[in-house]
Amino acid sequence: MAKTLEEIMAEAIAGSIWATPPPSEQPSINLIRWSVMAAQTGERYLVGYNMEDREGRVSTPITSFDASKAEAVTKSGRVYRLKGKPGADPDGQYVWSHVCRVRAIVADNVSAEYETAIALLHENSDCLCIDKEPVGETP
Repeated sequence: MAKTLEEIMAEAIAGSIWATPPPSEQPSINLIRWSVMAAQTGERYLVGYNMEDREGRVSTPITSFDASKAEAVTKSGRVYRLKGKPGADPDGQYVWSHVCRVRAIVADNVSAEYETAIALLHENSDCLCIDKEPVGETP
């Protein structure tokens, strides 16, 4: 039986998105053209371009952020080093749109909050850290 166009497209998309190495093999990543997306669940994800592997990347939910280092730690334990200013990487956005479609995520771009925290820190030379509270709790 011949495949439908939808089946062919689903196979093509699935083949262009792959699993990432575990944090034990790749404990940190340098992310450029990054953005932070806040899902309706309260979880926040990094979306951007992984410089080392030359690929679009979507993180697991962020658990903490250290503006003094411009680093985020995610649920997987991986450390993401944010390089440069936030942006919209086409490869990262492609992966993010797939994740949103599969997981029915609706999200807002909150990158400006993180960019501001980094900028304020560098202006004042003080440590400004944001620890993500568990979903459903208010700080």
